[in-house]
Amino acid sequence: MEKETKNELIQENEVEEGYLTFEPFRIWFIKYHPTGSRMDFIKETGLAPGTAAKIWNDRFPVKTDLIVLLCSTYNLRIEQVVEFRKGKRKQRKKH
Repeated sequence: MEKETKNELIQENEVEEGYLTFEPFRIWFIKYHPTGSRMDFIKETGLAPGTAAKIWNDRFPVKTDLIVLLCSTYNLRIEQVVEFRKGKRKQRKKH
């Protein structure tokens, strides 16, 4: 068997770029939460404001415990909380 080159190994192991987003949760929250209030969200989950901001602004990484908390607090399935998207994340413009 021929020895594989480093480039061949890299090509075999390449992973398509992608990212996670909390957009499904944000849509659910605005559409179905009784108040849609972010302050109520913080009170109901017990999250610190900075951690809550990660959800509203898709700032990762987050602990998987956070996803479990959202699922259990609001009785949601994981696909209602996070979604994997292929490609590169669109960068927001800083003002």
